[in-house]
Amino acid sequence: MSSIESVSVEQMLETRNKDYQLLEKKFLEQRKELAAVKVELERRGDELAESERNVAVMKKELERKENEMDAGRERTEQTKMFEEQERIEKELSQKMPFTEEKIERVKTLLAETECMVRKQLKKAEEQVNQLVNGCLESRKGEEEEEDVEEDDEDEEEVEEESDGELQEEDDEDEWNS
Repeated sequence: MSSIESVSVEQMLETRNKDYQLLEKKFLEQRKELAAVKVELERRGDELAESERNVAVMKKELERKENEMDAGRERTEQTKMFEEQERIEKELSQKMPFTEEKIERVKTLLAETECMVRKQLKKAEEQVNQLVNGCLESRKGEEEEEDVEEDDEDEEEVEEESDGELQEEDDEDEWNS
């Protein structure tokens, strides 16, 4: 293999290696971003759980107040209760900005991003493997060419020796006759 071919193969390998490193760097960056999103999702999940606990407490408070109403409170008390319930529901709607749908959407986006990153990494690994296999095959081909050249040289030497021996026999036959 000529030095130009080996340089170009080495350059191809370096280029592919750089491409692979860039893909790997992107993958790691996306993994960090994914981890940050997961942390944020967990934090929001904790906020949601806290909001749900607050809702449960408020519901118990509402039930308690409803029981007081059932015990014979006046109509004005019932009106106050409804107003209190509306106030609590308004507070809850302000405290719970993250709905189940939004959380599921974030989870779906996280899964899609992770899947995409895995596909890109797998594709990059396949490209690197193909490049390495191609280089190995070209080196093997060069070695086979060298072996064929050596075999051709050996055959030429044998033919030259055989031709020399035949010439000597012809010369001897001429002298004898």
